[in-house]
Amino acid sequence: MTGLEILGSTIDTDLVIFDKDGTLIDFEYYWGQRMRLCGQRLVQRVGGDTTLAADLFTSLGYDPATGITDGAGPLATATMKKIYTVATVVLYQHGVGWDRAEEFVRTAFVACASAMPTIELVRALGQVQMLFESLVWAGIRVAVITSDDHSTATETLALMGVDDLVGAVAGGDDGFAMKPSPDAFVHVCARLQVMPSRTMMVGDTVADLVMAQRAGAGVKVGVLSGVSTAAELAPYADFVIPSIDAIHITRT
Repeated sequence: MTGLEILGSTIDTDLVIFDKDGTLIDFEYYWGQRMRLCGQRLVQRVGGDTTLAADLFTSLGYDPATGITDGAGPLATATMKKIYTVATVVLYQHGVGWDRAEEFVRTAFVACASAMPTIELVRALGQVQMLFESLVWAGIRVAVITSDDHSTATETLALMGVDDLVGAVAGGDDGFAMKPSPDAFVHVCARLQVMPSRTMMVGDTVADLVMAQRAGAGVKVGVLSGVSTAAELAPYADFVIPSIDAIHITRT
């Protein structure tokens, strides 16, 4: 017999849905480096100053000096399309006409932020491959829901060597109302023919957990490896754990 165990409790589930950034890969290591670079390129392209840079990063919910991301901010929860809109609005507020602002964002920011991930930027948070292999071996399906674009997400999973273990991926550009809307969660469950009540969600933001709650997920797990604190996650989670390494497959 096999089962899933978290903090001494046995979990009976048929599907585990994971968030990506902050749950499977190091958020700051990937998005921190990328946002600093992309933001700086945009400011330079516009000929902006430190005030523009500060307003841009604040509006994105990211502090490049400390590497801290607001767990409720755009960078942590919004789709890439919405992040590009935020950047455009900031330029407009600094006196750049809307059409020119969109062009600057498209040529300087989007090109940078949407670039395919490289192995140097992808740092796994724990034993991702081992966990995914163990889940699949135990007959538990695996899926990923992320605000990142679908192609970027699938390439990241490929770089981690787990793409063939993931039964479904829902990205921010797949046409669903994203977190905390339950739409992507319900879609993934339907695609894999698993009831939401038989599904466990694992994520590092309140939006991940509220999405799962609204979809009727059986179990909601918050991880502290990303952008949120235990105090922020606990009201919405059945379990709060340091990282995915606290999820174990038991054999009896």
